[in-house]
Amino acid sequence: MSSGIVQNLKTASQAKPVVLIVDDRPTTRSLVRSVLEGADYRVFEAADGQTALDMIETHHPDMVLLDIIMPGMDGLETLRRLRQRWDEIELPVIMLTVKDTLSDIVTTLEMGATDFLSKPINFPILMARLNRHLHRKRLADQLQQMRDTLEQKVDFRTRQLAEQGRELEKSLDELSHSEERYSSFYDDTPALFMTLDVHGTIVSINRYGAQCLGFDGEDLTGIAVTDIFHPNQSSPLRIFVTELATSESSIHGRELLMSRKDGERVWVRLSGR
Repeated sequence: MSSGIVQNLKTASQAKPVVLIVDDRPTTRSLVRSVLEGADYRVFEAADGQTALDMIETHHPDMVLLDIIMPGMDGLETLRRLRQRWDEIELPVIMLTVKDTLSDIVTTLEMGATDFLSKPINFPILMARLNRHLHRKRLADQLQQMRDTLEQKVDFRTRQLAEQGRELEKSLDELSHSEERYSSFYDDTPALFMTLDVHGTIVSINRYGAQCLGFDGEDLTGIAVTDIFHPNQSSPLRIFVTELATSESSIHGRELLMSRKDGERVWVRLSGR
């Protein structure tokens, strides 16, 4: 691991974790804030769901403590909207509730809550759960940072190789020879390569990638890329394709669930530009 990556990870691990408390009761917010600041957390407060969503955009908390019962937008609706933007790893959410029936707990967890805690709050338990979930998030953030750094290096090296390739092509006597070498590399490299148009239609797919999915390349050319992903991935996939089409200078990454011809599901990490 390079010294630059190590330094970045050290800086991230040494920063104070940021917690957003969302509760309509000022006394509850004040008490929780006092305990967390005493434990060296940075704390922000929101009295309702909409304010919480706005503050997440501006303050980028590492953890949200979210009360279920609030006037206006309650905790469940706030959680639903929050999960449309951030997953459980990106933004852990601990639900605070006076409801402690099994059905209520199951409901919050199914909606994407990371954990729950009954009121009145047991602060030693709260601190233990905060520390555990923040440790998981910190590890996930560090892993993503390393992935992003690696992708940047791969992009830089790819640009170098592309330039070298262009210089090499100038010295080739026969264009057909160059095309044959490229076709062999594209088809047989052990990775899945796809080219899409701006509408998300597959323009080409390499032979190795098509075979991994159980198809011939001709079977997939001209179809919508959504057809080779699991149906519940259509929304994040559309977002991914839109990002590729509208931001040409950036590399975008996303983890999505693909479907093979035989129905088997395969999780893949996509990188594209």
